[in-house]
Amino acid sequence: MVIAIAVSLGVGTLVGGWRARRAIVKPKEVPPPEPMDDSEYNRRRDFIIKQYHHGQDQFDRLIPWGAGGALLLSIGALEKLFPDPLPSTMWVLAVGWAALFGALASSIAGHYTSAQMYLADQQALDLAQKRDLSDDERVTYRRLTDKLGTLDLWTRLLNGTAIGGLLGGVLFLIAFAFANLGWR
Repeated sequence: MVIAIAVSLGVGTLVGGWRARRAIVKPKEVPPPEPMDDSEYNRRRDFIIKQYHHGQDQFDRLIPWGAGGALLLSIGALEKLFPDPLPSTMWVLAVGWAALFGALASSIAGHYTSAQMYLADQQALDLAQKRDLSDDERVTYRRLTDKLGTLDLWTRLLNGTAIGGLLGGVLFLIAFAFANLGWR
């Protein structure tokens, strides 16, 4: 047991050190960004800011919608609609609720990552427009552009999960309702 813990700590230290060294970006390796025409820069920056505000507005709206949805799926509604559900179908209801909860959580997280993506894009755009960047600013620019790709990937994955969870959850709730309609 002690050997297993020591080996796992050693492997974790080696992998963590490797990942930390890999993440270090040397300023000279980062090519300077190309500044844009001022009118294009202003147009792009305005677009990014509008998208950021839109994403944050949508994020703030999802919380009350989620609370309202949870109230609709409460135990009280279940008792009124299906007072004597078949015990063999309770797992279907549980999977449906879990899928809907996953969809809600994924949707909220997806809106957050989307808003963070626009914020990082705005910051990178501002740095690129400075023209002469210090070594630290070049590294920051590189990290921001790398972050954009990561946030975009997470946003796509979370949005896909939200769609799948919503459709799957509704499908399981329909199956539960169909099985318990009283056609016994």
